[in-house]
Amino acid sequence: RQGIPAEIMDGAFPGSYRVRYRVGQEMSVSILVPADADLAQLQRCVETVLEKTDWPNYELVVLADAHTPQASRAYAEALKSLDEPRLRVFIVDEPLAESDARNRLAAESMGEFLVFLSASCAIVQRCLIPTDRTPCRRPMPARPR
Repeated sequence: RQGIPAEIMDGAFPGSYRVRYRVGQEMSVSILVPADADLAQLQRCVETVLEKTDWPNYELVVLADAHTPQASRAYAEALKSLDEPRLRVFIVDEPLAESDARNRLAAESMGEFLVFLSASCAIVQRCLIPTDRTPCRRPMPARPR
């Protein structure tokens, strides 16, 4: 009815349906990681996202604050010097509540889709960002890049 490209599929229960929206790979995705884990977990998270994410248009945004363990904070500082265009790192000196950290990450991101990923997570197999999340698409204000 609304002219949105999608495929209607059977749902989990009889008489229910699921909508899989068609999203072009030109859509930008921001993978947002608060650096609140220990060093080994944070390293594994960042490395596996960069190695195993096949989506062509994404950025990985990492935020360290005063709650970040010292070794993880030093790692985040080191990430800033990498020549990796998909990686953006923000370091703040004040302590942030979890919700404030997520809001800050969202504010700093440039993607049309936001994926919040815990620093204790790792990508274990090559993956594309799921393509059925059109309802999650946020309106993009005009801003310089």
